[in-house]
Amino acid sequence: MLIRPPEWLPPVSNEVRLLFTKLSGTLLDVIHSVSQLRPGLVVSQAVRDPRGQILIPPGATLSEASIAQLVSRGVQSIDIDVEESPEAREVRIAAERIRIDQVLPESVESPELAQLRRILLEVLDA
Repeated sequence: MLIRPPEWLPPVSNEVRLLFTKLSGTLLDVIHSVSQLRPGLVVSQAVRDPRGQILIPPGATLSEASIAQLVSRGVQSIDIDVEESPEAREVRIAAERIRIDQVLPESVESPELAQLRRILLEVLDA
């Protein structure tokens, strides 16, 4: 279940809407698409193949290798724990700040998008 951006959000790209959803904090405590995974996240429920064999146990920390294994086995999504290490959080925040700058630069002309940028940065710093 993902929280939708507020209705007042002006028409923007899906990329901006996904950024809002990620930064609202909801993406870390729900099911992640395999394409959204990154090393350091913790698996909350066992990941199983179609035959029921456990590929990754609950509590395991994802690595590049484990993510590659999921992709090669065709796993579409997994449950991720809310907790992330302080180091992983710092890396995520730095990457998200760069992404905000790419999608919504400081020089954005629309007042609504400028407000969205401020909100995203506030949520990121919270």
